[in-house]
Amino acid sequence: MTAFALDYSGTFSLLDLPTSDDALPPAVKAGDADCYRSHSLQLPTPWRETSSTALHLLYKRSATELRAVLSETPLDATLECFREHQIRSIDLCAPVELQTVAIPKPWGQELWYSGIEARGESSVLAGDKVLPLSHYLALAPQLLCRRAQPLLLKVLDPTPDPVLGDLYFETHDQKHEVYVVTHVDRSAWPDGTGAIRFGMNQAKRAEYATDADFRRAYLDAVTNYERVRREIDSTTTAASADLAKSEVQLRSAMEAFTQLQPLRVGDIVQVPPGVPHALQHGVRVFEFQTPVYERNIISFNQQVLTQDHWDSERAIEQLESAEVALSSPAKVVDLIDNPSLQCRRIADFADFEVQRIQIKPTASWQAELSLPAATPYLMVAIIEGDVVLDYATGQLTLGSSRAAFVPASTMQLSIRSALSGPSSFLVAAPKPHTAASIGSV
Repeated sequence: MTAFALDYSGTFSLLDLPTSDDALPPAVKAGDADCYRSHSLQLPTPWRETSSTALHLLYKRSATELRAVLSETPLDATLECFREHQIRSIDLCAPVELQTVAIPKPWGQELWYSGIEARGESSVLAGDKVLPLSHYLALAPQLLCRRAQPLLLKVLDPTPDPVLGDLYFETHDQKHEVYVVTHVDRSAWPDGTGAIRFGMNQAKRAEYATDADFRRAYLDAVTNYERVRREIDSTTTAASADLAKSEVQLRSAMEAFTQLQPLRVGDIVQVPPGVPHALQHGVRVFEFQTPVYERNIISFNQQVLTQDHWDSERAIEQLESAEVALSSPAKVVDLIDNPSLQCRRIADFADFEVQRIQIKPTASWQAELSLPAATPYLMVAIIEGDVVLDYATGQLTLGSSRAAFVPASTMQLSIRSALSGPSSFLVAAPKPHTAASIGSV
């Protein structure tokens, strides 16, 4: 998780969370009286207009549950105070639904399920209570996520307009991404096959004697296009016919160096650092990514609004010019395969992995079937159908395109289809070694 600046081309410092777990009540045995503790803190919020937010907490622990009340004023650590605010209490051992925040983009929109930054912050729905994701995590960071950074889950939702709906062609220095295609707009792609610009054209590469010559020629093509792009962006009226024609010609010459790859619903794209990529118009995906906000823009078919420069020279110098598969077979592994339950690992990066589960009503999936016991938390995103997350103290039902955060404190978790038909969902999990990566205040 990150704190933020105005220039989104850089890497940002980690979000700090309090040591709220130190204030949790001790364990209570059956038959013992319930235990109450209160706690107040200042949560740093550099992504907001104010630099910090005051939070006042009241915890209740019984033999069967652990709950927290979040208040704008200090609370007494008493049964009477808890009863007064019980309706607003949050089960700290239950999954919570992730609520999206829509982030407008020149090419469409992103829907963030777990973003915390100046452009928007996602929320959680805990029972019938909505609170910012940062506030939820601050309730008990060690208990909820073992102080591991929340992965960024989002939907990329480009418009179906050709060119205008194409994303930035960019690379990353550190960030790993995985896309799962959930929709291809038939008005843009009548046969249901969309595309992603991914990697470099190997036939074009073969035209040059050396890799350095190829990169130099590509940079020249990008520079020529950027020049006309900026001329168009600086005008307040429609571009002249000659300028518009030049833009099309130079864009075509630039894109000839890159490779378009077909995409259909259900396809997987793994994006490691250094691989240039740009999802194309009308192709919607779920995306999980490393919680590092950095990118290098090589080119864009529109005006870039979040920074005043392209990163073409640096990115082209460092990009992977050899052929790269959309999905590495070594990272796609069938973990469970039977008539009722299929579980496939579709991405396996240094810090997190993603699994796709397809399930029939006669079966259920449990985390221990395919994930390490020390996994800090789970993020679950529903692709198709309705599913029920059963756990020790209740259940949570989610429909298509909805998502949940499952804290480390959740006990006896199992996921099943809620309907008579099959369901499919994604589960992302940080690796155990990422625990304790969030700083404390």
